[in-house]
Amino acid sequence: MSPKSEKSHLVSYTLPKADMHTHISLALSPEQLLKKIQLNRTTLDLDFLLHKPRRYYSNLWSFHAETYEKLRGSVEAYELAIVTQTYLERIAKEGAIYAEISNSFRDPAVFEMQMDAVVEGIKAAKENTGIEARIVVTSLRDYGSSKAEKAAKHLVGYKNPYVTGFGLVGYERADSLQEYKTALNIAWHEAGLGIAPHVAEQDIVNAIDFFKCYP
Repeated sequence: MSPKSEKSHLVSYTLPKADMHTHISLALSPEQLLKKIQLNRTTLDLDFLLHKPRRYYSNLWSFHAETYEKLRGSVEAYELAIVTQTYLERIAKEGAIYAEISNSFRDPAVFEMQMDAVVEGIKAAKENTGIEARIVVTSLRDYGSSKAEKAAKHLVGYKNPYVTGFGLVGYERADSLQEYKTALNIAWHEAGLGIAPHVAEQDIVNAIDFFKCYP
């Protein structure tokens, strides 16, 4: 490349892309996270943004545990709508035409309020950029299989056209994936959802167990 040639992008913005895995409550932009830090609405500090080594962890679980714990209580419904919209519009500018985002099940009333906000963000982003997005509802394995079954049962009666999948997230060594067979069966057979659990991010045994408990 000659000195006068334009430097090519590391990523082609013309190639259509799909983002298949995003925890939307953690998808804040640097500007949104900085605002939270300034308002003391998260215990993450400015050093997390300014120094790259601060954002590296010895393992995936340590990263998930710290960032989720420090941000989970600081995302209100209206913020989720904004985070969803700005995240989708940002990746659309980079060539994304589809995104699959996840939101965790919690108290039913809070969950549905948050889901309404996420859907509004999806609609706004599509209106502005044309990007499509769907939602995978997840249950945190740290809370056990009974919480996952409660989530799956709730989704049987919760009709939201943007919800297309059910998944499991969290510490894979907390228990056996086979303990979630009932929840996965409810989500698949009764709620009519696809199955998208995290497996083998931390423990390869989960990949084997997945084939034993897949509906």
